[in-house]
Amino acid sequence: MSNQLSILGFGQCGSKIAVEVSASFSPVDMLSGLPSFSIRVLYEKFGKRVPADPGQHPAFYIADLNASNDVYVHYSKAQAIGRVLGQTEKTIPDKEVISRVNKNVPGVTLEPADANLIETVRRQRAALRMVQALYFAAGNEPLLTVGGAGGIQYLSEAIADQDTNLLASIDKRQNGALIGIFALGGGTGSGSLYALLRNYKRITPRYTVGIGILPYDFNIPQIQNAGRYFVKFLAAEIDDRFNTLFLFSNEVARVVLGSSDLDGGDNPLQIINAYVSSFIHDFSLINDQLTETLFGKLFDPMDGKRYLSGLANAGYASDSYGSDSRFSAMDLFVRAMSSMSHTGGRINGIAVRITRDMRHRAECDSLFAKLVESVRHEDSREVEQYATRLRALTPFYRTVKFVHIFYLICNRDFSLETFGFQDTIVKTFGAVVGGQVSVDVNCYLVSASSAANENNSVLVLIGGAFSFEVYDSALQFVENSFIESGKEAEFGEEFNKLLIWVRERQYSVSTETEVGKRVAALLDRCGCGDIERADELGSVEIGHRRDLKRVLDNGKLENLLIDRNAVAKALTQIACQFTLVTSRPKPTTDPFEVSD
Repeated sequence: MSNQLSILGFGQCGSKIAVEVSASFSPVDMLSGLPSFSIRVLYEKFGKRVPADPGQHPAFYIADLNASNDVYVHYSKAQAIGRVLGQTEKTIPDKEVISRVNKNVPGVTLEPADANLIETVRRQRAALRMVQALYFAAGNEPLLTVGGAGGIQYLSEAIADQDTNLLASIDKRQNGALIGIFALGGGTGSGSLYALLRNYKRITPRYTVGIGILPYDFNIPQIQNAGRYFVKFLAAEIDDRFNTLFLFSNEVARVVLGSSDLDGGDNPLQIINAYVSSFIHDFSLINDQLTETLFGKLFDPMDGKRYLSGLANAGYASDSYGSDSRFSAMDLFVRAMSSMSHTGGRINGIAVRITRDMRHRAECDSLFAKLVESVRHEDSREVEQYATRLRALTPFYRTVKFVHIFYLICNRDFSLETFGFQDTIVKTFGAVVGGQVSVDVNCYLVSASSAANENNSVLVLIGGAFSFEVYDSALQFVENSFIESGKEAEFGEEFNKLLIWVRERQYSVSTETEVGKRVAALLDRCGCGDIERADELGSVEIGHRRDLKRVLDNGKLENLLIDRNAVAKALTQIACQFTLVTSRPKPTTDPFEVSD
């Protein structure tokens, strides 16, 4: 295969997105009979490039513990049917197919009502090659119907960490990247992919990436789950976690939905699905042997390991001009680095919440555009004016540590404009961060498979920048799971005072050491426990199943719980990376207050 990506979708959210992403590569290979997806949106409205050769497609996998996941169950049944039909050249009656599947395929049960699916598989045998449904196993026993992890991450992490099937079923290519898609606020996907990606990284040199979908702001249990994930990820040693976690926000998608021209039938999940599909599709192009580099070099997954390690975000923009003369490298870049939006039938912008108060989105976008313009015209007074205001408005831009920018164009002549715009991009980030950011800009020529389906785009991989959702959800998790009852408000207030103290200082090792000491003292004052409260351990329903007893032994589960030391590490990282600046702001009572 020329394409070097493997894509895993785990849990309800991850498996649905993975299937929709696969549709952006080859809609004709979609297995019919699935629940209603936004395939039309992906294929027609967003006009993605569709490789003609199936060998250019990534490898797709989905998995779940929950039998209520229609997409996963649909593919599991279809693959079982396909295996039975492939055993003989003779036409097998539907009743015999059902009997053989139920007798010989562990974990899959067909009913007479599945006769329509059998007919679909007879007609669409090739579609089964696109997405492979995997299953968790304890010993040799498939765990297809245990009912999910109930939103308990350490439960699915324990299952995946000791699984005997999943890891062996995923391809072990030596190049490119393995991407896992999951809901950060969920149970099955986030817990299992944490373990699987970490274990996969230990046995392969590939770039190992997680795509985490952030929950809505009003779903408190899911927000706390996301916070738990961030604390665990940030506190882990680099060698004990997968390389990069990219963030995508359902809350931001909901805001976009309320202020866009999207069809009434769309919802935040469909918007995020479309954005993730665009991101992965174009990420696959920069990892494809057929993509032509016009200057610089192809993206080396080792660059991701070195520079994008840890939390990262994505910016994306595309146009609909195709190969005609209308092209603006500056316009694409500005839209990719602005707040997420939907304009002209396309999703653009950064897919996380870059401002605390969403009412400031438009001002942030305007300031960033003005900053780029002033940098281009070498107006130092305006550069400083806009950069200072932008730093005050949001910590997001000023916490960027590394940026990979990829222009994907369909006309070779456009490369001159992207090349000429490189210096402006580098200086723009320098103005906001103060020279502490590394920027890599590249330009690729992507041959048009169809003029109607071709568009220029820019993909921005942003390393180091913290979104507000990281801050908010991590604090909620710590307050709920560690802080003594009645002291939650005190903890939040005192932590914000610490952020104010950090904002008034330049970064140094001694500053980070002092922050660590202050975090430890704060946890002491607020009665922080030694290990996260996990009342569910004694009442986990699926833990009473005989086939899971060995996997879910309480001792094994407790080893996966987060301890106080991890909380202190994560909070210290958040305090330092989220608030340290190169110029001192005015004193304030709120570390994120926007001053006039």
